[in-house]
Amino acid sequence: MKRLLAGLAVCTVVFAPLAASADDAAGIWKAKCAKCHGADGSASSGMGKKLGIPDYTKKDNQAKWKDAELKDAISKGIPAKKMPAFEDLSAADVDALVKHIRTLAK
Repeated sequence: MKRLLAGLAVCTVVFAPLAASADDAAGIWKAKCAKCHGADGSASSGMGKKLGIPDYTKKDNQAKWKDAELKDAISKGIPAKKMPAFEDLSAADVDALVKHIRTLAK
């Protein structure tokens, strides 16, 4: 029993940081994405309008992007659209961010 509890404790310590939560994704969005995409994803910011960023609150705009394409755009950027690469984000952060983007559609 003690081994099982010790094993569970080790797994919790090792794997807990790997799972990005919804709160983490919202924080990442606010820190890295909201300046251009808007806090709500509507791209109604000055930069969003200037760059013609799609409104992620609209389901039809979101439907144009597969999850893998969003992950690629976040990780590698879209130079032609002036979107920077966010190579500093972990795979778990990127996954959480894509899930967050999907919640923005009304």
